[in-house]
Amino acid sequence: MPWSVVDQIAAGRPDQTSGAALLAAERNHRAVILRAVLDEARAAGAAATGPLIAMDEAWDLLATAERADPDQVAFLLGRPQVGAWAARALRRLRLGSTYEAPLWADLGHLHAIAAAAAVRTGIQARLAVPAWFGQVVLPTLGYARGPYRDAWEPALVEAKQGAFRVGTRRWQAFPSSSGDTPADTLDVPTWRAATWLRVGPPGARLTVDLDDASPYRILLGTARPARVCPATVGRWESLLDEAWKLLRAADPARSQALAAATMTIVPLPPESHSHMFSASSGDAFGALVATEPDDAETLAVTLVHEFNHAQLGVLMHLVDLVDADASALDAHVFYAPWRDDPRPLVGLAQGVFAFFGVASFWRGQVRLAAGTRAARAYFEFALWRRRVHTALRRLRADGRLTPFGTRFFDGVAVTVAGWLREPVPPDLDALARAAALDHYGRWRIHHLPPSPELVDALALAWQNGLAFKPSAARAVARGWWHQPDVPVADPAARDLDGVVTATRIWLTDRERLRSMLADADGAHSGVAGVGSADLALLAGQRERARAGYLAELAEPHPRAGAWTGLGRLMAAAGEAAAARALLERPELVRAVTEAMAGGKRPPPTRLAAWLGQMLP
Repeated sequence: MPWSVVDQIAAGRPDQTSGAALLAAERNHRAVILRAVLDEARAAGAAATGPLIAMDEAWDLLATAERADPDQVAFLLGRPQVGAWAARALRRLRLGSTYEAPLWADLGHLHAIAAAAAVRTGIQARLAVPAWFGQVVLPTLGYARGPYRDAWEPALVEAKQGAFRVGTRRWQAFPSSSGDTPADTLDVPTWRAATWLRVGPPGARLTVDLDDASPYRILLGTARPARVCPATVGRWESLLDEAWKLLRAADPARSQALAAATMTIVPLPPESHSHMFSASSGDAFGALVATEPDDAETLAVTLVHEFNHAQLGVLMHLVDLVDADASALDAHVFYAPWRDDPRPLVGLAQGVFAFFGVASFWRGQVRLAAGTRAARAYFEFALWRRRVHTALRRLRADGRLTPFGTRFFDGVAVTVAGWLREPVPPDLDALARAAALDHYGRWRIHHLPPSPELVDALALAWQNGLAFKPSAARAVARGWWHQPDVPVADPAARDLDGVVTATRIWLTDRERLRSMLADADGAHSGVAGVGSADLALLAGQRERARAGYLAELAEPHPRAGAWTGLGRLMAAAGEAAAARALLERPELVRAVTEAMAGGKRPPPTRLAAWLGQMLP
């Protein structure tokens, strides 16, 4: 891939040219992986074949189909599910991993791919493919299902001039056999066609398959088909249509690249996550797994987020971003402003670029939105440019980026630096700053336990009424003030970004937030990670917020957000020293308070002001 394209991607200016370059690079990578699977399968012997024809014969059928229609086979082999399967198969063959399915049933997906290629190209073929629990998936076409005796058994696919049938000794299914059979019925042989969503006008179309069938669709592990009902399909199509309009209006060039790299959406049941959830994998370029979003705007920003993951994933197939080995990278973790947990360097790099895309999306919406949508767009842009800038500084300062990684993220930094100079209404910028500081403070409380020596010394000094400020040399030598950057992961950390969620509600539906505030009680407000005091502070009710935070902090185990919320309140009230301690070193304020739990606990605001005056 030429440097001009890499620099273009780093600058946040993808277009049709960069999209084509990504596809070409991924196609080459996919070919290498498929070849490796074939080579390793030969070495595995009979276990790799089972009751099916040899892998080489299935490969030969693919080659025949490719000669008949190269574009159709390229389309098929480029599907994300093929990449996910090939990566899993290669890991299984090389590492000897144990899975539920026998080896032949896993590797036999190549036969299903070859059968689908025969159908798509119109050539004649007759071969056995794996049936998983009575279900036979033909990639891009759909799946057949019928009664079964063995969890994994062969089924026969017969194809001629684009027509085909699938079956075993006990049943057969083909496209005209769909009928109105319920999706969960196995007694009657059924064929279910793949679900394709096509949105946008000719020349600017986005086409994706809504994959509810492929066993390799969930990125990790395998899954049986789980038919999505027509009503759900309709909602996804409507949301995708509106999201695509937003993306094309904001950045037509980027939308062209995104269309090339967005091929599959795997819908998850809404009850599987409390918030909108999405994920992608470098093995499955072009796919995202997601719960149904609440609105088109959420889907649009999700598509951009996962598109940036996909772009960086392709580059990481070509060259290393970091020069340390994986084990060392996992051991050294960092603050990522979008996560509840500490992240390794590679994860931080992925997040920086993904949320660089998110910031870019909201920057585009600022130009197009009006009213409450404009306020939301300004807030999101201000929030994400700040967060990306924060993480980018840590990433670039680490010293373990390769020359390629350094050049790439230098390009990102140039664009972000320009964004930081762009005007945002002061009140919305202040809300973004407060939300970002709140998340950082909560993260510190959970993951950065302060030095016990420092905590004990400060507690003793407070109890004795002394000012405590050791010399800079002594403080640095003992690590008293400057905490080593080695977070200790707290598995209990969750919903640290609650203030962001609450702020979104405030900006888009103030009556809803006021109603929630009326019903809120203490640490519980109806928004995960948010207490009633947080809602009161957003609504401008500072006295109620102050009383709420102090009441929470009087309890034995207050939530982290009570400390940081009090810090935001102190900042709004102009109490700079207390705000500094509660937002920059809240873990220290909490630890000193807890160290004196056996005696008279210090008032949080006084202790914070005292500590804030001594911070280096």
